[in-house]
Formats: sequence, C-alpha cells, structure tokens
Amino acid sequence: MKALFFLTMITGLLMTDDSGWKKEYDKNGVRIYTRNAEGSSVKEYRGVVDVKAGVETCVDHLKDLEKFSKTSYKTTDAEIIKSTSDSEWILYCVVDFPWPYTDRDMVAKYKRYNLGNGIVKVKFYTVSGYVSEKEDYERMQNLSGSWLFEPLTEYTTRITHESKTPADGFPAWIVNMFILDAPKHIMPSFRTAVEK
Repeated sequence: MKALFFLTMITGLLMTDDSGWKKEYDKNGVRIYTRNAEGSSVKEYRGVVDVKAGVETCVDHLKDLEKFSKTSYKTTDAEIIKSTSDSEWILYCVVDFPWPYTDRDMVAKYKRYNLGNGIVKVKFYTVSGYVSEKEDYERMQNLSGSWLFEPLTEYTTRITHESKTPADGFPAWIVNMFILDAPKHIMPSFRTAVEK
C-alpha cells in the first residue's frame, strides 16, 4: 500500500514538472489546467472530467451537431461539411463574440486515433479552404487541440480536452484572463449531454 501511494505521488509530481500544467480550477469533478503554449503568449488549457458513459458514446457526441453546439463554448452554428471516413471529418462553425468585436468562424479537421485498450484520441486543427471566408465573420486560424477518451470501466470514461488558440487580434493578457471560461462551460456540459 505504501509503495502504491509513493508511486502515485512520484508519478503526479513528474507529470506536473514535465508537462508544465498548472491546476487552476477543481470543482464538481471538473479539473482545469493551463500552461504557457510554445511559441505563443496565449496560454493553452486542459480540462478533465469523468463521465458515466462509454467511450463510443463520448466520441459520437463530437459528431452530433445539435449537442455539439450546446456543449461548445459560444458556438452559434455548426455543420459537418465533409466526412472522408468514420474517423475523419471537416467541421465548420461560427463562434459568438461580444460587441464591439466581430463574430469568428472556423473550418477544422477532426481525426480519430484508436490508441489501444479502448482509448480513443480525436485531434483537431483549423484548415484553410472548404468554405469561403464571409464578410460577417473573421476567420480563426492556428487553433488546435484534442479530445482523449479513456475507459475507466465499461460505462465510465475519463475525458481530457486540450485546446490551444492564438490571440486572434486580442491582447494576450485579455485572452489569458478569460482562458478558463471555455473549459468551465465545455466540460460539465459535455458530461451532462453524454450521461442523458
């Protein structure tokens, strides 16, 4: 028992030191971390939550656009514009920004990876093309992230969501000040959606 406790402590310390993630929020089963993003003055975030749903239910949620729009932060419109296979699709979405700023839109490629032992990772990143830029929106570029789904039991999954976004015309300090808003909404909303 002591050996297991010691190993867990060491593993936790090494993970914190090596990755640079700093816990910023821990409430109602949702943990959120931030760290300085390489090559950017804007931080990236990581949200972690355990849900009472299987891995495939969680993965399917990413392609259920009605649920996706509700659980994504400030997304007002979403559409899968191309699906090359069950494991790769192109998503177009519009994100609401407060006045006086212009709403943003983006085109992102999602790709699923089966990592073994039931673990699934879905990576996403913005791409150009597919949808012409529109006058009403500013196109988001250089956004990337991932969803990691790890089975804890047959009907319980640990979800780890990471995202890295550019300042996108805003001062980095303003973006960093509100960096927790998105995962604070996304993680509990995702849990509620997949547990229904």
